[in-house]
Amino acid sequence: MESERTQVAGRKREARLDKDEIRADTIGRTPTISPSPRQAELYYLRMLLHHKPGATSFTDLQTIDGINYDSFQECCHKLGLLDDDTEKDAAMMEATAIWFAPQLRLAFATILIYCRPADPLAFWERHKSELCRDFVMRDQSSDLNHYNENQALSHLQTILDNEGLDRNADFKLPHAEVFQSPGGPPKAVHDELHHNYVILEEHVHQGYPKLTQEQSMFLTLS
Repeated sequence: MESERTQVAGRKREARLDKDEIRADTIGRTPTISPSPRQAELYYLRMLLHHKPGATSFTDLQTIDGINYDSFQECCHKLGLLDDDTEKDAAMMEATAIWFAPQLRLAFATILIYCRPADPLAFWERHKSELCRDFVMRDQSSDLNHYNENQALSHLQTILDNEGLDRNADFKLPHAEVFQSPGGPPKAVHDELHHNYVILEEHVHQGYPKLTQEQSMFLTLS
């Protein structure tokens, strides 16, 4: 009888160990973060998490060579993660897998404004096929063409206008010609279909907390 109890206890102990091993092997996934002004530190925190394995606290993450820095961005600078466009390219490639082209152009413009790529023109050339893909599909083009590039550049300029920046003067990106592509919609229609997501997102962020109880009823609708 005692032997049976010992065997049962042993099996339970082994089962607990197996569960602990399963939990220990579980891999977490960090979410995609856009380097926008409101979540810039989250963006740099995510970058640090990928380059400082084994950190056990925020203090640990923010300590480089024995010096504790005030922000995650400073830590990234100290580690040399912002010296070239490698991390910016990685952010764009990751966003490409989950975002539509208008959102990608917003992310691209945000990186131009707040992260300042070392070579903006080369950065554009590396990612323009994805930045233009909605225009390519809409025009039923088989390949990316000059018209599609101009449409994407025009949309980028609309976003940059809100920061008082110029695509060519500030970032050396190509000038966009004023045109209407074959079979494309008039500019007024195009503008309605391609809203400025920076402004819209900010309006939602500021206005949502101000909704009355009646105005919030839409949240209960299925």
